[in-house]
Amino acid sequence: MKTLIVGARGFIGSHLKEYMANFGEVVAVSLSSLQGGDRKQRLTQLFASIQPDICVNCSGAAHVPSSFSNPLNDFEMNTASVYEMLAAIRQESPGTRFVHLSSAAVYGSPVTLPIAESAPLNPVSPYGYHKLAAEQFCQEFSSIYGIKTVSLRIFSAYGPGLRKQLLWDTYCKWRDSTEVKLFGTGDETRDFIFIDDVCEAIRAVVERAGFGGESINIASGTAISIREIVTLLLKELGGAHQADFVGQKREGDPDSWCANITTLKALGFENRTSLIDGIKATAQWLKEQE
Repeated sequence: MKTLIVGARGFIGSHLKEYMANFGEVVAVSLSSLQGGDRKQRLTQLFASIQPDICVNCSGAAHVPSSFSNPLNDFEMNTASVYEMLAAIRQESPGTRFVHLSSAAVYGSPVTLPIAESAPLNPVSPYGYHKLAAEQFCQEFSSIYGIKTVSLRIFSAYGPGLRKQLLWDTYCKWRDSTEVKLFGTGDETRDFIFIDDVCEAIRAVVERAGFGGESINIASGTAISIREIVTLLLKELGGAHQADFVGQKREGDPDSWCANITTLKALGFENRTSLIDGIKATAQWLKEQE
């Protein structure tokens, strides 16, 4: 099996590159290497030359606040590029199965928990809308052109190598100050999944999913409060630091997320990394950054 990973320099892409090498040939590219000149033409040439069995799109911008300040860039990275990949596959490599990494942001602030794939889609940020539009492109190319696609709604992935978002922000404030001040109340909940389990989930999808344009939740299926996970991390980092939540909510941040992963489990996925073990591994990597 030949796997093409687009976005191989990013957090998920870099881990997936190493993981998928255990199961066949891997070709890894970054989206930035395809920028400049005609990206559409470069993508067309890429798929014509490689003819991958699987393409996993790990590329894109993954920063909700930036999608408010620069929505056009977010659209280019998360939506336009996906359409161009699908068009290139249709033209040059129609047998390629396309795995698009979407986001739980397509749900917005859910009415009920846990969130099933059939839940209403109501994004609360440009990022969420752009991820949803990319999913719709995948559905379009599947239903109209017969391209095999699947979109994976990633919840809160974490682990060594992630230099952004909650745990990285907590570490930087622990490292640089005696105070760890964070947005929100701390009572908000998220569904965290360790990066090794994300890779396992992607493999389960590649091996068993229908690739009919469907969307699948990628998560642990367990909710934890922001306060709890930050407290666990600070304990592993050491020192007398405690988190101080300022109460101010960031634009685009939902209150609570927890995924229904029945569909993913039906593909044979099992969450293997406990939160404690995942936080210990993450803390160890963070301390090595000093």
